[in-house]
Amino acid sequence: MNHIAATSSTAQIKCNGEICNAGAVGCLVYSKEVEQAYVDEVILVRPAQLEYDDNNEQLNDQSTEEHYAGTEYSNEYHCVHRHFNDEFYRYCILVYNERLPGRCYEGKGYRVCCCFVPSG
Repeated sequence: MNHIAATSSTAQIKCNGEICNAGAVGCLVYSKEVEQAYVDEVILVRPAQLEYDDNNEQLNDQSTEEHYAGTEYSNEYHCVHRHFNDEFYRYCILVYNERLPGRCYEGKGYRVCCCFVPSG
């Protein structure tokens, strides 16, 4: 799971290294699943019977291909401003009100995580 790197200095908040505008109160990360498929060829070594005559030689080797599907996330980071017209702020309020583990909401194929930076 990716963690939201929100840092605060006197007047700035950074979300994943990006400096937010003045008045930002936190960060939101939207993660979308991206399937990564790859093929791994496995060569099996087994005793094999050689068949040959004076003009021809034949060896049957065996190999298999195994297909793997891995899940990775494509992340979008957004600054959150305390305003009800700010869509990201509304998402964060919903996540915080649900008291979800890790302050993340898991949907089908996506995840929304929020963190607020304490003021002061």
